[in-house]
Amino acid sequence: MPDMQDQTLSCDGFRFLYRILHGNDSDRIPVLFLGGAFQSMNSWKRIVPAFHPERTVLLVDLPGMGQADFLPESYGLEFFTGVVRTLLDEVGCPQVCVVSASYGALIGYQFAQLFPSRVSHLALAGIMWRVSRQQKADALAHVEELDRLPPDDYATEVIDRLLSPTSREHVQRSRVVERVLRTELKRIDEDGLRKYRANMLRLCTQPPLNVESPPVVRSLIFTGEHDHFTRPRFGRALASRMDDAVFVEIEQADHLCHMERFETTTELVRRFFDNDRLDGIPGCGALDYYGSAGMGISDVDRDQNRVTILQGQDS
Repeated sequence: MPDMQDQTLSCDGFRFLYRILHGNDSDRIPVLFLGGAFQSMNSWKRIVPAFHPERTVLLVDLPGMGQADFLPESYGLEFFTGVVRTLLDEVGCPQVCVVSASYGALIGYQFAQLFPSRVSHLALAGIMWRVSRQQKADALAHVEELDRLPPDDYATEVIDRLLSPTSREHVQRSRVVERVLRTELKRIDEDGLRKYRANMLRLCTQPPLNVESPPVVRSLIFTGEHDHFTRPRFGRALASRMDDAVFVEIEQADHLCHMERFETTTELVRRFFDNDRLDGIPGCGALDYYGSAGMGISDVDRDQNRVTILQGQDS
């Protein structure tokens, strides 16, 4: 990733940081990355070269993440949509393609829902639209334990919440990803722990996403086939409610599919942003097309490439 100086902005008094990497083709819509609950701008450094320098890339540490200010859990996800709009206005970017994962996928979904004209394409990795009572109870218990756990135990606790303990032998690069994740978690200081705690509590208190009026935006939803945190059925059910969406499971992958199957997910998202065909990508399961996303796909293509064209809700 090129060496760039981070810029600072504020929204409602909360300071946040962003980084802009200018691309070579001014006609191509920039890409905005929105990360997970304990990710920062630097978490995307391996993925950025798949889009830059062809496209301009925007990275951001939203309030409550990375090097940005701490954000109390009383601020809901709608606050982040205002932060993203502030960022796009500041850099003079009328429209973006959004890459968002896990916690960031909730923000990406809601931003596209409220400001659809600002989003050209929406990629959502590892998303669920509601948190169950059991998940809330588990998350609250997890937060209460954080202060008492030494770094090694804390890292293990977070990893076991994100990654399925019973499926790791079936997941590509599972050991490498776990090692990288453990190293990052053990480096988290008190400020980072405080932010992570607030982000978890925010998930427990926020209302479910509004799925009755989903974003009117071309959307790609994907998750690992072994993801037990945001199970594939959540993503498929959400896609089924949208008028222009594609859903796909990433084979031999878990919640961090963009790390475990790096080549697969970057090729998938790159083609989606370029409006190219999505079939034939190694590591992708069957493609489920909903609404207008399936238009123009012939019966031959569908039969040969594990493509399913579906209509209606919760298919």
